[in-house]
Amino acid sequence: MRKKHFLIFNLLISLTMISTGCGLLPEPSTLIQAPKYVHATTEVDEDKTLLAKKYLPNGTELAQPNGPVGATGVVAGDIDGDNIDELVVIYHAKSNAAQAGYFILKKQTDNEWQKVYSKKGSGYDISWANIVDVTGDGKNEVLLGWQIGVSAGNMLEVSSWENNELNLISKVNYSEIEIIYLEEQPVPRLAIWNKNFADVYDVQVLKWGNSDFIEDVENYPSYFTKVSDYYKKRIEEIPDASYYWYYLAEGYLNAREPELALWAINRGLLLKTTIPSYEEFTDLKIKIEEQVLAENRTMIPYDIKNANVMLEIPSDLLPYLEIEEQIRNDFSYTVSFIHSKDNSKQLLFSIEVDYKEIPSDGKSLELVEETDHLNYYINRGEHNLVNEQESIEKMITSMKVGTQTSSYKSVEEEMVLSSVREAFLTYNYVMSGGKMPTGIIDTFTYNNMDYRYLGSDLDTNEELSEYMGELYTSDSIQSFMKRVNMIESKGKLAYPNADIGSMSNYDRATIEYSKDNGLEKEFYIRVPLGNSLAYKIVQIIFEKTNNGWKISSEPGSF
Repeated sequence: MRKKHFLIFNLLISLTMISTGCGLLPEPSTLIQAPKYVHATTEVDEDKTLLAKKYLPNGTELAQPNGPVGATGVVAGDIDGDNIDELVVIYHAKSNAAQAGYFILKKQTDNEWQKVYSKKGSGYDISWANIVDVTGDGKNEVLLGWQIGVSAGNMLEVSSWENNELNLISKVNYSEIEIIYLEEQPVPRLAIWNKNFADVYDVQVLKWGNSDFIEDVENYPSYFTKVSDYYKKRIEEIPDASYYWYYLAEGYLNAREPELALWAINRGLLLKTTIPSYEEFTDLKIKIEEQVLAENRTMIPYDIKNANVMLEIPSDLLPYLEIEEQIRNDFSYTVSFIHSKDNSKQLLFSIEVDYKEIPSDGKSLELVEETDHLNYYINRGEHNLVNEQESIEKMITSMKVGTQTSSYKSVEEEMVLSSVREAFLTYNYVMSGGKMPTGIIDTFTYNNMDYRYLGSDLDTNEELSEYMGELYTSDSIQSFMKRVNMIESKGKLAYPNADIGSMSNYDRATIEYSKDNGLEKEFYIRVPLGNSLAYKIVQIIFEKTNNGWKISSEPGSF
């Protein structure tokens, strides 16, 4: 599997999505991991959902927020600073979902719950609900997003509990929203995407100021790499849409990568420009050129995220450089730096990353970096670019493990990944058989196949459906049972013996990108294979149900 990065002034752009072909790589025994399990249990905390339902107004039911995925109509969090969680309960009328509202339940000193506040919703659907300290005052705020119209989008209401009531302190309009935590920053930011037209967005990162949200321009580079990646994916699909190149250039500029921004705006100017106008293109280009001159960098920092390395590229070499990445069948990872000019291509050098748990082929290369699981080698290419040799050596000597861009964590993405990890472990637990009180696996033969009974906690349809139904939709559970040939024998569920060892390391999984389809959201997740740099991309679909967001992808399909 191979992917390329075509740098400045080249007429092609890097492909940021790697195909699922990675899943076709062989599974060496050193990478196959014994499954971990989530154990079925009946010992649970007080069911806050059942509690909340007791206080619902007549004729109403719990409303499930559209985001973040994983949120429910009952949001728990300490909003008054007493270290005891309150419950924000969101509901709508059974006869008309557009009639929505919410109330707050507070636990009293006698351990009884009391409704202490209620209010009508500000829109016809709840689009966001969570509790977090966004002002940095040490006390959580309530964040409720309301859908206010197809064209108007959504409105986020940020409220603080003061004087025994919820007081509105800010409103923010948005089409899409993320709550993000920057590295070493305890107070989260709001990443706001407002639709400009079609699938083009104006993006801001906001932080709390003295009395309202303000732009956090200083930390734009941490987030705008995601914005750039978004437009690169759009360009991959429609390369001749000039407006994508404009917003890609703007993304690069906000990410403090003016050299790449200049390349993108020049590429867009080669195409027909309507929206934005030609004048807007040239204005942005002037702004970018001023930034390039102001920084006057002779060495351009460049991250290769998939290889977890960074290096510096000489500015005079940058216009002619292509970077090509490839995962090989032995799980080694190669990053090739190719000089491309006048239809002539020459390999300058490559970085080869070997997975220590796979025996090497005895190659004699220069070892330049090493981690617990990986060796990084330099392989110098054969070329006749004598005048570029000094620049090439500068690149090689600047290489180091790690990336320059500060990272961030998205509240929704962390919730999704947590659910996916738990779903993966849930599947492993079911396929391991569940609870075996005697430690003996009861087996039998059926249709010339070896079957095993499920354990005492999972051996009925009701028990299995209840356990898996915490995370999966009922349709996906039924599809899974059919696929693995699960049957009922002597009143108990059984399935054919199977090996469930896996290379998939969901502890290191990250979200590449997502698609919002309304009642469904697709997440494309990068799942490393063991501790190597090899990975696969899996698609996992979440579906909004009456009981919250559930995974509709079949168990065992990821």
